[in-house]
Order: sequence, then C-alpha cells, then structure tokens
Amino acid sequence: MSAVPASPRLDGTIPQGLEDPPLVAVYAVRGQTTRLPCNLTSAPEEPVILVLWYKNGTKTPVFSVDLRHQQKGSGSTRASDFFQGRGRIDQEQRWWSWALVVREEEEEEEEQEEEEEEEEEEQEEEEEEEEEQEEEEEEEQEEEERQVAQCNYISRITRSCPETWDTSPCPGELRLVTVYWCYKRHGVSLTDLPQQLRIYGPGGALVDDVAAVQEGQPLTLSCRATGGKPLPNVTWWSGSTMLDKEVEEHQEGVKSTATPTVTPTAAYATNTLRLASVSSAHLTQNLTCKAANTPALASLSASVMLRELDSELQVSLHAPKEKLSGGHPYNIKCEASGVRPPPVLTWWLRGQHLTHDIHVQSLGLDSTVSELSLLATAGDDGGLLECRAAAPTLPHLTATDSTRLTVHCEY
Repeated sequence: MSAVPASPRLDGTIPQGLEDPPLVAVYAVRGQTTRLPCNLTSAPEEPVILVLWYKNGTKTPVFSVDLRHQQKGSGSTRASDFFQGRGRIDQEQRWWSWALVVREEEEEEEEQEEEEEEEEEEQEEEEEEEEEQEEEEEEEQEEEERQVAQCNYISRITRSCPETWDTSPCPGELRLVTVYWCYKRHGVSLTDLPQQLRIYGPGGALVDDVAAVQEGQPLTLSCRATGGKPLPNVTWWSGSTMLDKEVEEHQEGVKSTATPTVTPTAAYATNTLRLASVSSAHLTQNLTCKAANTPALASLSASVMLRELDSELQVSLHAPKEKLSGGHPYNIKCEASGVRPPPVLTWWLRGQHLTHDIHVQSLGLDSTVSELSLLATAGDDGGLLECRAAAPTLPHLTATDSTRLTVHCEY
C-alpha cells in the first residue's frame, strides 16, 4: 500500500482523493482472531511514530499505536472501549507490516448475555416491546461487524523536540513535516461456522463411512450441514471433480425467545446427490460432501466409500412357537444383516405398518436388531406378522420374513 502525503489530520477526516478507496474483504470467524492489515511505507528519515485505526469514519480512533517515546516496533498501544480488550497489534519482522488483530466474541458469551437480558425483560411489563428492541439492537450490532474500518498512520522527523505534536514550530525550528495516510477499507464479514455435517440415504438412514452399491443401479445420498451463519455452500465431490453444487433445501435458524409460541430451530442446508447409474469409476473414489461459508478456514467435510455389494441381504424373525394368549404382551425379535449401512427394519401386521412399541439397535457394522412389543388380541388370530429389511442405499433391495399368529383367548 502506498502512503499519500496530506495535511495533518488526527480526527479521522478522510483526505481529498481518498474518499472511496478499494474495499478489501476480511473474513472473521466467531471465537477466532481476525487480522486487519496496514502496511506502512515511509521515508527512512521519517519513521512512523503513531498508527491510528478508525471505524466508519468516526473522529475518535478505536485503536492506536504510539511510538513517539519508543523505538520502532516497541511502542505502547491503546484501544477504545469498542474492542473491550479484544484488540492487539501484530508487527511482523518487516517493521512496516502491521495488522490489527481482533478476537471475535465467543457465541457462548453472547448467549449468556442474551439469557441475562431475557431474565431482566421477564420482570418488566412491556416484554414484547423490549424483545423487538433487543432484536433491532442485535441486527444493528451484526451490521456494525460488517462495516468498514480504516487505518491511518503518521510520521514526523524525530531528531529533536520529542514533545511537539502539532504544526507549530518548536525550538531548533523543527516541526511536524509530514502526515501520511494509508487509508484502506476493510469489509469485515462475521461468520458462524457450520456445526455438523451428516450424510443420509433415501429413507433418512444415516450413512457413516461405507455404502453398499450395485454397479449400474442408481444412488441417492443427501448431505445436510447444520448450523452456520451465513448458511454454508454444500457441495458433492468425487476426488477433485465437483459433482453437485445445488442446495435443494435450506432453512434459516430461529433463536429461542421468551415467547412460548416461537420454537427455536437450527439452520441447515441440504444438497442431494443423485447418480443415475453407479459406474466402476465411482468405486475407485470416495464421495465427499463439503460445507463452507468462509474462505478463512477449510471446509467441513464428510466422505463415504462406495463398496460393491458382495453379500446377500438376510432377515430372520424370531416369534414364540407356542400359541399366544390374548391380553398378554410378547416381545418378538427380528434380525437382518448383509449390507452397510445396517439394514432398515419395519414391522407389518395384516398389511398395516406398525410404528409403536418398537426398539431398534445395531449389533455391528452390517446388522440390525428390532424388537416389537405386541399385546396379543383376538383380532390378531390368523394375522400375518412381517419383518421387512431394506438396504439404506439400495431401496430396491429388500428381504422379508414372516409368521402367522395363533392367538388363544380364554372366556
């Protein structure tokens, strides 16, 4: 960045010709540090002695570095209440390379402050009006985080008269001769990172690291990123090749409030990958889902390895061999194995899908056990009870085991 000589101005006023400098994008991640660079270039005989940072054209600096009584690079720093102790100066080995480092507030601290504010609001009569005011203030604060900052630095001859800091002559007729402006706008974008990334099969079953497929058959996988502000871009990759970049489903998060009618929800973005036919090339590369909402950090990623189905999907239903007594409960188990992720099991009686009193657990990487608690009734006598197994990533691949119930009722 080149320095521009200008008349001495310490109030943040922008010199003529620097009213509209180029905007430099700076990405800030909540809870981490952000660097606002300011490279200083001045003549060796006129070293930098004071560096000032301003925000949004304010007349009062939000941060300053004073080298008037120090050697270069070892001066004192002073920050206004704007950063609340979160700002510090970082000078690299090159004396002219400076950066203002700001630590963004932790989300937990903000949430704690919000909870304290909500407790105070509950004690006041006009609770709804105060909640609206709080939301407006929060929006204004977020907007301020995205505003621009400027960096000014000042240089003067330092042979004598160290206490002189104005344009008036001092003993020896030495005075402040030059004020340099390195005016650089920083557009700061505050980001909340996505918290979770999960891959699901067509029926909503979680796919961890391996998915059974058949060459020539279609494949559908959904990748959902939960959390993040702004919402992340969710993309699918095979090696270095992007397969899909379209987000089909998304929702902005809703924070919890004191209003009972508002249900807090997490933000999410979903990208569904649909392969018309799995090829041998797909079996040599992992499928990777990536979620990113800032170039400041690496993408959040989750990968799945496609494996050709090499075993048969098997299912076995274990029902009591004796007659069932009406009015008595029975636990009936069903076990399936042979595919990864583990098979999905469903129960059916007389063609009706049963959804209650079912406990499901996974015994291993490719097996599932489901237990049905059935209260036998006279109407169940002669009914066909089925346990159906399906492969999460191969919906066409199913297996069924069944038993016909015999219920004895005592009158």
